[in-house]
Amino acid sequence: MKNNKKPQVSAIVPVFNEGGRVGKVIDTLLKSDLIDEVICINDGSSDGSLKILKGFGNKIKLINFKKIKVKVQRSQRELKKQEEIFYSFVTAI
Repeated sequence: MKNNKKPQVSAIVPVFNEGGRVGKVIDTLLKSDLIDEVICINDGSSDGSLKILKGFGNKIKLINFKKIKVKVQRSQRELKKQEEIFYSFVTAI
């Protein structure tokens, strides 16, 4: 018997000094009917990106790292901790 439950879709947004763009990207994702959850992974931004991300409050899941690493590696590591089935990586570029 098939499980007809709709899978949850998470948008993963790696962030490193994306202050000029990240707010608009997150706003767009939050308005989408296809996205159930927005997970932002801040990777040591020094340009105010973290403040913008915190401004979304509980509308997003925020993972903050203080040391700069490669965004994709951080994203993949955090992805393993999630239980959802489908993921979408979105960059603010």
